[in-house]
Amino acid sequence: MKAICTVILLVICSVVVGKEVIAVGDLHGEWNYAMKVFKMLGVINDETAEHPKLILNANQTLIQTGDLLDRGSEGLRLLRLSMQWHESHPEQFVQLLGNHELMNLRKQYHFVQKNDLYESKMVFGNTESPERNYLINNVATATVIDNVLYVHAGLHPEHAEHGIASINAQVKDSLASDRISDPLLRESGPLWTRNLARGDCESLEETLKLVNATYMVVGHTPQTGGTVNIKCLDDSRYGLILIDTGISYGYLSGVKIIDGKILKVYRDGSTVREIDLENWKKDEAPKLINPNTKENMIRNIRIVKDEL
Repeated sequence: MKAICTVILLVICSVVVGKEVIAVGDLHGEWNYAMKVFKMLGVINDETAEHPKLILNANQTLIQTGDLLDRGSEGLRLLRLSMQWHESHPEQFVQLLGNHELMNLRKQYHFVQKNDLYESKMVFGNTESPERNYLINNVATATVIDNVLYVHAGLHPEHAEHGIASINAQVKDSLASDRISDPLLRESGPLWTRNLARGDCESLEETLKLVNATYMVVGHTPQTGGTVNIKCLDDSRYGLILIDTGISYGYLSGVKIIDGKILKVYRDGSTVREIDLENWKKDEAPKLINPNTKENMIRNIRIVKDEL
């Protein structure tokens, strides 16, 4: 019996598990939808729990690419969950800053639900509030893991040339000092830009070379069809993966990236597709996005116009 157990242990220990990054796009106060997404991706067990515990293997990292707040009615609850997960998994959970977090930090409550306005003003109007301090001190603007750059909206070469660490430090300092003139926090900065999402593949490639990455994962710009989209890989080895699918309209999706090479796209409770990013041109599987319906086109145009 002892010999059998030894053999079994040897077999288990010889299994090599790839490093896995789980990325989730804009959540916009949609607690129930967000919990379904996290359950679909296997990072929580109970989507009905009041305070869901984050479950990650040693080889896994979870990244939320910003925009926890606004539009929906439970943005602050999602923010507090992010704080909880940061405390329990500081090395495995990465919260990125979105433009809607920036707006709330600047006391711009244009997209806050009327019933939530008082609490939002109490939280972000108080310079000592835990939520405000968390966003300033513990949330990143960008991060690179396994040759993949993660950022809310996109990163242009003129910012990327300074390096990721410098970008994160500068944004933190600007938020702490309320410096509104910082170019990183303006229209062409990593929290707001839509140029890369609209197909600026040349800038994408230049940025990725500067930060020693091959792919960029962004939220911010909603994708028609309700699922993840990929751009620029048809003509280059550098690609843009867009993961904001419009959760406010019930499009539930997320991705897993294995060893910076294999992309698994999840939607509505199952894996929609597994893609070898290094062999994208050879991939003959159906396109990622669904046909662009008139309803989806109007929906996403309206969301984008709202924030311009």
